[in-house]
Amino acid sequence: TYYMQQQMPMPTVPFLSYPDAYQSPCTEARSTSHSHLQPSSIENESNRPYKRGQRPSKQSTKARYGDKGGAQRGLHDAVTIEAIERVLSTGRMTPGDVLRLAKDARGSRILQEMLPQQSLADIELSRDELKPHLAELATHPFANYLVSRLAAVEQFADALEAAFCNDKLATIVCNAQGSRVVQSCMRSFDVSRAQRLARALVGRVTECAIDTHGSWAVCTTFDVTRSAVILTEICASAEVLAKAQHGCRAFQSVVQHAAESGMDIH
Repeated sequence: TYYMQQQMPMPTVPFLSYPDAYQSPCTEARSTSHSHLQPSSIENESNRPYKRGQRPSKQSTKARYGDKGGAQRGLHDAVTIEAIERVLSTGRMTPGDVLRLAKDARGSRILQEMLPQQSLADIELSRDELKPHLAELATHPFANYLVSRLAAVEQFADALEAAFCNDKLATIVCNAQGSRVVQSCMRSFDVSRAQRLARALVGRVTECAIDTHGSWAVCTTFDVTRSAVILTEICASAEVLAKAQHGCRAFQSVVQHAAESGMDIH
């Protein structure tokens, strides 16, 4: 400002360059302030799971994710690959193939196309193999898509009802995959079967309505069944649900559908 008022040219400051072997004051201060960090904790290549610029190897991936990491990401093991090739080439499955393929990303897609088109005898064999595992498969990252598809297959209705009509249902609907499966079942089941499934949530409706994924299952369940038990629990927990991020959605949906149906909401 002084030079501008005096209409004088501002002095120039020569650019200071430092030799490679010399550190600038800023660099020196910065390195001093981080002197407590050892090079091994910052840029030690031996600590890296893989070198910079390279994709991780299978060994480093296993070290990072553990033995189950491959299965969780849909990597095929030798037995699953053999089962997939056999099913695609012959169209037939041996005992154990259905469950194995259901837990595989590609195998699940194959079963979704094959099972609804199989003969009645083959569908019943597949049902008997999957029946003890349906609750587990409902929350599996790949198998849940197959279970949702099977909700529309008549031969699986009794097995699905038996798998979900128990105290495990509340836990299943609070899972991202399980919530979608239960909603598919509600949409596919007849009203009487859906109402029996809804009764498995008695006493835990509020717990599910507050949950991110459970709230959607509660909304769908009441939309299909118009269950008086669900409405009673929702109204009894109105204050709690109104203050909850996801519970308020469930409360509004249930009360609105109940009012449209002429049900008592007071």
